[in-house]
Amino acid sequence: MTRPRPYVLVVDDVADVADSMAALLTLWGYDAVARYCGCSALAAVRARRPAAVLLDIGMAPMDGFTFADFLRGQFWRESTPVIALTGNTTEACRVRARGLGIKHLLLKPAEPTQVRELLERLRARRSPASLPFGRLGGPLAPDRRVGRV
Repeated sequence: MTRPRPYVLVVDDVADVADSMAALLTLWGYDAVARYCGCSALAAVRARRPAAVLLDIGMAPMDGFTFADFLRGQFWRESTPVIALTGNTTEACRVRARGLGIKHLLLKPAEPTQVRELLERLRARRSPASLPFGRLGGPLAPDRRVGRV
């Protein structure tokens, strides 16, 4: 009997970025779906609970923070890790992300190996939301492209 593949929702308003990431995740053994706006991503979440969400923060018209706020209202949200992808590394961005329950922040463009490693670590844990951020390299640094929210 084969184990079900973890479902990952990829949300980015740039279709090529979302499609490429979903295709890469599929090659890595995930069941990945791309959505191009916050509204369609919310519909996807209501239809099927994801094991993780890769979320672009700088989307329009609904940005990633607004999506995360809606997602936070779901009763199971705490066990679904959100990995935010952003070019904004300001302290205000980090504080806002933390306040919305986003524990993982990757600088765009994210290195595929870092995305894969983070997803694998989250997948290996029984309680993905309990994985402390920063185990992949600590504070946000240009050479690591991964950071603490």
